[in-house]
Amino acid sequence: MPKAAEAGIIAASENGEGYYARLVERITFPIYSPSASLVGFGGRTISNHPAKYINSPQTKLFNKSRLLYGYHLAKESIYKNKKIIICEGYLDVVMFHQAGFKEAVAGMGTALTTEHLPMLRKGDPKVILAYDGDKAGVAAALKASQMLSVAGFDGGVVLFPDGQDPADLIAKGQSEAVAKLLREAKPLIPFVLEKIVSRYDLHDPREKEVAFGTVKQYMDALSPIIKDAYIPVAATLIGLSPAFFGKESRPEHARDNFTQKKDNTELLCILKTLIEFPQYIDNVLSVMDASLFKEYAELFSILLRGELDNPSLVGLSIDEGIKVLDEKSLNKTLLNMLTIHYRQQLQAIPRDENMSMDKKMFLLKKIKMDILPRLKKGELVAYDPSY
Repeated sequence: MPKAAEAGIIAASENGEGYYARLVERITFPIYSPSASLVGFGGRTISNHPAKYINSPQTKLFNKSRLLYGYHLAKESIYKNKKIIICEGYLDVVMFHQAGFKEAVAGMGTALTTEHLPMLRKGDPKVILAYDGDKAGVAAALKASQMLSVAGFDGGVVLFPDGQDPADLIAKGQSEAVAKLLREAKPLIPFVLEKIVSRYDLHDPREKEVAFGTVKQYMDALSPIIKDAYIPVAATLIGLSPAFFGKESRPEHARDNFTQKKDNTELLCILKTLIEFPQYIDNVLSVMDASLFKEYAELFSILLRGELDNPSLVGLSIDEGIKVLDEKSLNKTLLNMLTIHYRQQLQAIPRDENMSMDKKMFLLKKIKMDILPRLKKGELVAYDPSY
């Protein structure tokens, strides 16, 4: 395979005859490792292509969940000023640096993950999330704020108003306005608490109870001292006495759902991978349905509904004991799980008293002669609930 294909600059044509340029009609951004080695490329469309950004494929060197665009240029300022500004896009980083905000970096088109945390801890900086104020930006800021605050980071959130992003304001010569917004960043924990509470009608006692349970789950994941400091804030937002957050009130902890239950770690790895890489959801749905996720079936359904700020999903996303899989490892895990499932079906089908003998014979033959051999060859077989 040509090195250009490995780097994601070109790709093989569907008919197998030659290659085509993947980054045509795109502004191309070279992506470097923290040590300033070139590891990949990102391309931003200039022709309204539905894929706004595309990146080089995942490799050992190019791991989107561990890289931050611009970090190799920003790290000196990050260490010196004890601050890191995390943006949503490559152009935001370029404009921030041109305006003198040398601590700016961005993700690789994916949300911040626990794999980014070791890099973010270097130099012990304050983390400022500088995101667009649209729905997607708010959701990304909420998820990142929850993860960072639970992991013990200090920092804040800036949501740029009126549909503008940092690049827009800086391009208009409003660098001082951007600096003011950064100085007045909303601290991470109050931001999370306000956004959680805003989803509920506190005039409805039942919704108020749900709001309290959701906030309590988040608060219980914080360190005891930090939690104690923010109990008055949470109580005021919900309109309850701080005593409700005492030890006598113990709704289920978001993190405990995952740190104490490890019987099906592979299932949790798949779910966490789908949170970080939603583009894999269709692939998983083609070979599994919710029932195969067993006790995590409801969690899978919540994920499919896009409720990424659900406390249980947040608990999973911040659990560093559960791995995020790359595409190759995900497929290998799916193959393993499907093989186990169909072998169990070989044992269960003969004992099924509600199934006719003809259907039993058909299914047993299908699994033995078709499905299991294909799985053994590494082929992900489309799921059929009748098997």
